[in-house]
Amino acid sequence: MPGEVDISVIMALRDEADSLPATLAALARQSLAPARWELVIALAAGDDAARALIEAARPGLPVLRLLDNEGLIAATGLNLALRAARGRFVARLDGHCEPAPDWLELVLARLETAAADCVGGPQRPEGRGPWGRAWARASRSLAGNGGAAFRRAGSEPRLVDTVHLGAWSRASLIELGGFDEGLPRNQDDELAMRLRARGGRILLDQAIRVIYRPRERLGGILRQYFAYGLWKPTVLLRHPGALRPRHLLPALVALWFLACLLEMLLISLPGGLLLLALWPLAVLLLLAPTLGGAPVTEMLRAWLVAALMTPAYGLGFILGTPRAFRARPRLLAAEASAP
Repeated sequence: MPGEVDISVIMALRDEADSLPATLAALARQSLAPARWELVIALAAGDDAARALIEAARPGLPVLRLLDNEGLIAATGLNLALRAARGRFVARLDGHCEPAPDWLELVLARLETAAADCVGGPQRPEGRGPWGRAWARASRSLAGNGGAAFRRAGSEPRLVDTVHLGAWSRASLIELGGFDEGLPRNQDDELAMRLRARGGRILLDQAIRVIYRPRERLGGILRQYFAYGLWKPTVLLRHPGALRPRHLLPALVALWFLACLLEMLLISLPGGLLLLALWPLAVLLLLAPTLGGAPVTEMLRAWLVAALMTPAYGLGFILGTPRAFRARPRLLAAEASAP
């Protein structure tokens, strides 16, 4: 390919002007020589605030190409950037993330030397405000991370189900079909399942460091998890072999909440409240190892976040399941007609 570089950073941005300056500044500090990489951004149409920030940052960055994402969602933007990329490899980055200075160097080294089809690091959340810090603390516990490997501390590189963000050979990612544009959410999760279903290997390396900036409002966190749950059944129906018990636990918790509510309304208010209290107590026990040294207000916020985001995800999962089954015949027909 004319003008090929070693690696392309691909981004799909929408309404992330608040966090974008820190992301662009972190990219400008990359230790990899500017001639060896490029930045390709697919920006949602009409996002003038982000466009102005990107243009202002252009002098401090390597080759930067800015594309219009008319499809608006992340998957269409990432595929647009993937098709335009000139790198032998591509690495995904989101607008609320800040990579370490050696991020691209390490990613490129692992892609060139490791026997893996996708590499990445763990999610390293750092909140700026009280709710963001609470979510970051909650996500380090079993109550908040659900046992996902990319959200847990480790030491040695290891093969996992998925990683935070991810990097791939450009040719292999295109051959795989890129990101699923039928998924407004969970498109990275689905891609990892599709890759593993074809025998691909995903490497998690703790040395690959990217800070994740979580949402800073409780309502925003709960809406995010509801949306994750809403689209998870669609992903699992496409890849039933990837189903794990932890995928179903949030739905069971949401059903528990519903059962407690019915108990309070129809049978016994005290009995229903007693049953309902079991979940916050269980969350507190799971969260306790991560609370050391935290201010009391942060402890309480972390407990509230951890107690609510699981049923929010579960409610989304329950509501998303019928829709996923209704859409399945169309998906099967589309797959049958594909070349």
